[in-house]
Amino acid sequence: MDENKNTVPAEEQAGNPAPQETAAPAQEPVKAQAEAPQAETVPQETVPQEAVPQEAVPQNAVPQAPPQAPTAVMDPPAASGASETGTAQQETVPQETVPQNAVPQAPSQAPTAVMDPPAASGASETGAVQQETVQQEAVLQNAVPQAPQAPLKKKNKGLIITIAVLAAALIALITAVATGVLPVFGNGHLAYIESAFEATAAQKKDVHAAFRESNPEYAAWADYKSGDFSETTFDLTLRSIDGFDGAQELSSLLAGTGISGTTATDVTTHSVEFDATLLFSHTPLLELYGHFEPELAALGIPSMSDTIFSVNPKTMYDDVEGSVFSQLFGITADDLRGMFGELDGSADPAEMDIESMEKMGEEFAEIFKGALAEAKITKGDTTAGLTAYTLTFTSETIKKYTTESVKYLFLDSPLAAVYRTTFAAQAAQSGMSYDQFIQQELLGALEEENFNIQGELTLGIDKEKIIREMVMVLTPKLAAKEGGSFDEFRLTGVNEQDETTFTASFTMHDDYNETLEMALTFSEIAADDTYNIYMCFDVAAYEIAGEFSFDFVLGADGTISTELAVTADEGYGENGFVLSSDAVCALKTGGRTLAFDRLDLDILDEGEKINIHLDGTFDTNEYTSSQLQNRPTSDLFDMTEKDFVDVVTEMEDGANELQQVFYGVLFTLMYGAMPY
Repeated sequence: MDENKNTVPAEEQAGNPAPQETAAPAQEPVKAQAEAPQAETVPQETVPQEAVPQEAVPQNAVPQAPPQAPTAVMDPPAASGASETGTAQQETVPQETVPQNAVPQAPSQAPTAVMDPPAASGASETGAVQQETVQQEAVLQNAVPQAPQAPLKKKNKGLIITIAVLAAALIALITAVATGVLPVFGNGHLAYIESAFEATAAQKKDVHAAFRESNPEYAAWADYKSGDFSETTFDLTLRSIDGFDGAQELSSLLAGTGISGTTATDVTTHSVEFDATLLFSHTPLLELYGHFEPELAALGIPSMSDTIFSVNPKTMYDDVEGSVFSQLFGITADDLRGMFGELDGSADPAEMDIESMEKMGEEFAEIFKGALAEAKITKGDTTAGLTAYTLTFTSETIKKYTTESVKYLFLDSPLAAVYRTTFAAQAAQSGMSYDQFIQQELLGALEEENFNIQGELTLGIDKEKIIREMVMVLTPKLAAKEGGSFDEFRLTGVNEQDETTFTASFTMHDDYNETLEMALTFSEIAADDTYNIYMCFDVAAYEIAGEFSFDFVLGADGTISTELAVTADEGYGENGFVLSSDAVCALKTGGRTLAFDRLDLDILDEGEKINIHLDGTFDTNEYTSSQLQNRPTSDLFDMTEKDFVDVVTEMEDGANELQQVFYGVLFTLMYGAMPY
């Protein structure tokens, strides 16, 4: 074993940190501004107002001072010693010897040294001093650009980088653990760590295999895949509402309100189609139709008009220019880009099945393997049957493999299609494609970033070479001198026989010393006859606490329980929603069904809760040919003004018929609810 690679200095083994380079001592503060020369040192009676002729100060050289105290505009947020010294020096130079274009640029590290004006009180006593102050301000104002925006941009970009890095790290670990795909190494000095990761991966796969074998219903459900051609019939309606006064009466009116219809999928053409009907108290009210494929997006309301509008996502930004639609409604290509981004239809929908997760695990394992190969390894003590191995990472290693992880996650992974949709509008507003946006805003920023980060990964390995515990800690090498700073990222993992749990925490503070805290919990359990995945993500910043959580429980008998919660609390009570359900999934020849025993939506408004109870069924069938209707469509940007007039007239007639149906049903319900 390489002694230099796998050992640490004696002082580190003894728990004493190696001496670090200390920063240079700060300069002694300059004397208070009260001690600096002030404008009022010139006796008022010796400087008559007519001493400075008006023509000596050209109008185009000195902008007119505003009516209020002129120094209020130039006053910096906090006076510093540097600014006071700069003020004293400025006053010693006669104004006529300092032309505007000769004033040097203020140093970026101390902008207030030049911008600090003379004292306002003295300047306001006489017209001469006031004129001199205006003259100084004009010179300084023209020489020093104001309100630079670079720090704000850097801070925002840093937050984007932080979120990207956390997403890459957490998704990498979750997919690797959930699929049992962990890195295998061949480097000699990592032999023991190699065998531990290999044994841990095998242990995870054995646990999954044993669970599948003892629960064949689960295996059949998990392995189910739709064929090339499928159609799903669905029905989702309101059962009741409660949680507020008058809820019972409203429930009696709205029971049976919802949506029903069919969705058809053609995998060979990447096409999805839906034909749905909105229901009001079980009565069909409004029909909706939609068809989506890479070069066609169509929407229509057949119950109001036979016209189904369509656009080509790949060419719609060019098609809208000069169209009657643009002239009538004032919508341009830039408006569409702001709403939809670069939807060119090239990205296929994300398919996060078992194979996709395994592929992600393998790719992240390869990246992780490279990082571990560059780590410095130290063997520690054995406690409670676990031997500690600590791997230390340099900032260069962290930067290198973080960049690779972010690149894979956002550009090449199965989740990239989701991110393309998520960031499409933001990329378009920046005048870039998605790939350009990621390359510049994330990868480019990572490349330019000076990674002030050091990392340690401690593994607890048992006598069977199974990794049972892990702790990863990332911290700054040096404390930030000013501005926002990353404080700590800590990830803890526990691997028991049937359960794996990760908890992660992250803290940072911004330029105003506001603290941002994020925490994530992920657990996977495959025990007895239940498979459970739970994830919770908490954020606290600027007196706002937010939470996203998802809980999925699958029983061997096909029962499924889920809960999705998205909440935020600004100090007045929680706002958000909680969607929970209990359902039974049954496989059948050529398809499967999903029937909900309970489907509840709880809406939270400052702590008050409205409970909406729904009924739902989904029945999927496989076919040997496409079930798409492929209804005829009208290109939105090829339509003439007459076409639009005809459609509007047709839809007005349809709306009148719809109104009659709606009020007829409503009258019947209200009449039936009357007590006489």
